[in-house]
Amino acid sequence: MKHLQALVGGASIAVVLLACTLTPNESTYSVTYCGSGSTGGSVPLDPARYSRGDTAVVLQNPGGLVRAGCTFECWNSRSEPGKGTPYYPGETLVVADADVVLYAQWIFPLRTNGPAGGWVFYDKGYYYGGWRYLEAAPSDGPVQPWYNGTNALTNATNSAVGSGRSNTTLIVAQQGSGDYAAQWCDDLVVGSWDDWFLPSSEEFYYALSSLYSWGAGGIVDAGYWTSTEVAADTAFAGLRDHLLSATKSVSLRVRAIRSF
Repeated sequence: MKHLQALVGGASIAVVLLACTLTPNESTYSVTYCGSGSTGGSVPLDPARYSRGDTAVVLQNPGGLVRAGCTFECWNSRSEPGKGTPYYPGETLVVADADVVLYAQWIFPLRTNGPAGGWVFYDKGYYYGGWRYLEAAPSDGPVQPWYNGTNALTNATNSAVGSGRSNTTLIVAQQGSGDYAAQWCDDLVVGSWDDWFLPSSEEFYYALSSLYSWGAGGIVDAGYWTSTEVAADTAFAGLRDHLLSATKSVSLRVRAIRSF
């Protein structure tokens, strides 16, 4: 507020000016929920509108949202499990300058179908390194050799769970393009999923114990290649409930896997 003096008809009067600050319309944002593969029930609805910096309380699962074979765990900021931030019902989140979408995060028991339609065969119990589960592809690939026509060391010697992807990368980088087990897995696309790899020896051992031993997943009584190298001319293969060393030139079955 300012006071000014003005002359009107020779007389001095006080003029009061009111100063106003105009605030532009402030944007508001929504928090919505997605079933992320749900097969029944309904997602919760949050009717509120939030300004930037507001706090929203994460909702429960009042609509009984379900996914066949799975158990609801929490909500996540990303649709791919393990890639985003988990939010459990009752927790709070701060709204930034965009609408928020929260996706249902599910617990996948062994021998149920994973996100890519394959078979879950390993659960480490928690998300770390961007993944928790291993999923075998829905079916076998073609019978193929391990090598690409020439015996050579690829240094893909890691046998541990979690090493199949890096083994596959080493094999393909060393052997180049061709028709062989690791290349086929690396090229595989199932639906929208293209992150498959040839399992390490320990990874495939879990596939045998969780799937083959239970008559699940379509794994048959035959040898399957793993990505774990033994020597320049041999690599580990899985058969029934055990692992063995096989000559790389031999054509065996191939089952790709992925982590999520």
